[in-house]
Amino acid sequence: MAVVKKCAVGVAAAVVVVEMGSAGAAAAEPLADAGMAVQSFLLDVGVPVPGQTAFAFPTADYLVRVAADNGAVYVANNSDTAKEVLVLPAGAFAPSVLPLGELTDVWGIAVENGNVYVLDQDRVLLLEAGHSTPTVLPFAGLHQPLGIAVEDGNVYVADTFNQRVLELPAGASIPTELPFRGLDGGPVEIAVDGGDVYATDMYSKRLFTLPAGAPESTVLPYRGESNIASLVARDGDVYYVDESNMYDGDFGSLGKPPPGGTVRKVPAGTSTPVTLPFSGFRGLTGIDLDGDRVYIADSGHRQVLSLPVNATAPQPGTGSTTLPFGS
Repeated sequence: MAVVKKCAVGVAAAVVVVEMGSAGAAAAEPLADAGMAVQSFLLDVGVPVPGQTAFAFPTADYLVRVAADNGAVYVANNSDTAKEVLVLPAGAFAPSVLPLGELTDVWGIAVENGNVYVLDQDRVLLLEAGHSTPTVLPFAGLHQPLGIAVEDGNVYVADTFNQRVLELPAGASIPTELPFRGLDGGPVEIAVDGGDVYATDMYSKRLFTLPAGAPESTVLPYRGESNIASLVARDGDVYYVDESNMYDGDFGSLGKPPPGGTVRKVPAGTSTPVTLPFSGFRGLTGIDLDGDRVYIADSGHRQVLSLPVNATAPQPGTGSTTLPFGS
């Protein structure tokens, strides 16, 4: 589970666009090296790659999860002063709080077709699209569940301290336990893709998969460098947040702040994670997909960042870059 030190960072006050001229095919080698150095510097100080967008949630002091659905962005705020789920509808300028009643401990959200599923301590709430009152789904006996996913109305829960993964089929009144084996410390993160279920365990950094109809789970041939803090999958591609450089502690005014996690993608049919070029974040706590974009929860800056699923880092000497000031 991702643990992020709470902090407040000022909102960017202004932006300026810097154009970098195109480098000729016969550019001198020192110029090429300088271009690479400029690219590295801009990424280090938080300049977004082309196509990166940000969604502000200024009241979310401890943003623990993100979900996106048809252009709307949802976050779970589990701060000391507010336990809530916020939504920023597509095209809106400010988020609003969903009518979920009094919440105790919000650790997970999933959204499908406007229906919002929330992990609140040891229960699962469903707020159906267009409704103003949630219902409690029949997951009895949960003990600190930390992961939730939904597909076609089927709800999957990582019941962490009971060391089991549960599925509640659409319309069912009793969940079933899925045959995950060998989870070390219990499941934490969970995802579903075409009936294939993925789960991480608490201690081993491994990723397990249970293909649809399989008798038991298997371990995938790759793992996080540290803990996998959030997980989502689609069309066989697996995306996750690796805690390998999570933000921890203060940093000097002249130093580079630790970014707080790495966003990885493992394309279908491969076992080598690649890094998605998100920039300017500090303290990653969630990931989701919507359309052709990836969304990550940037808790340190109280925002959500988004990039195209096939985004690549900007090449030196081309394009334009937006510089954020005041952060």
